[in-house]
Amino acid sequence: EVIKGNELTGQTGVTLSSLKPGGLARIGKKRMDVVTQGEYIDAGETVRVVEVRGMQVIVRKEIPPV
Repeated sequence: EVIKGNELTGQTGVTLSSLKPGGLARIGKKRMDVVTQGEYIDAGETVRVVEVRGMQVIVRKEIPPV
């Protein structure tokens, strides 16, 4: 199943490995390779897809509202 970048952008998921800056995350029901914009994110953290560049899915750590 092919997922279009615009369908992924804005979705949240959970990291399955540490992102240093690349690793694995589950976005929706899909397990996929993701990369951060340079920061390290621990496994088990919630992330949001901020951009899809070709085959590269770029995420950032989701900060819960206060």
